[in-house]
Amino acid sequence: MQFFERAGPALVGMEACSGSQWLARKIAAMGHTVRIIPAQFVKPYVKSNKNDIIDAAAIAEAVTRPTMRFVELGSPEHIDLQALHRVRDRMMSQRTCLINQMRAFAWNMGSLFTRAPASSRLICRGFWPISRMI
Repeated sequence: MQFFERAGPALVGMEACSGSQWLARKIAAMGHTVRIIPAQFVKPYVKSNKNDIIDAAAIAEAVTRPTMRFVELGSPEHIDLQALHRVRDRMMSQRTCLINQMRAFAWNMGSLFTRAPASSRLICRGFWPISRMI
C-alpha cells in the first residue's frame, strides 16, 4: 500500500481472487485506475511455467488489450448481499442433502417417511423418536 501511496496515478491490473475487490477499492481511492481480470482471461498470456514474475507479465499484457473484459468493481454493500445469497444457497443445499441422507438411512432400516422437509425437521429436533421409525 505504501508503494501505491507514493506512486503517481497509474493503470493497475490484477487477477481476480478472494481479496481483489477490497484491494482494488483501496488502490482506486488513492487515485489509480484499477482493472480486475478473471483468471481464465490471463491464462492465455502466460508464456511458460507459472510463477509470480511470469504471472505479473501476463497480467500486464492482458490489461492493455483493447478487447479484454474486466470484472466490475463492486461496492461493499453489493458484495455483502452476494455473500449472503451464496451462504443461503449453500445452507439450502446442505439441508436437502441431509434430508435425503436421513431418508436413505431410514429406508435402509425398512422404514419410510415422507419427502416433506417439515417431517424431517421433526426427526432432527427429536419430536419424532428415531426408534418409532425402525
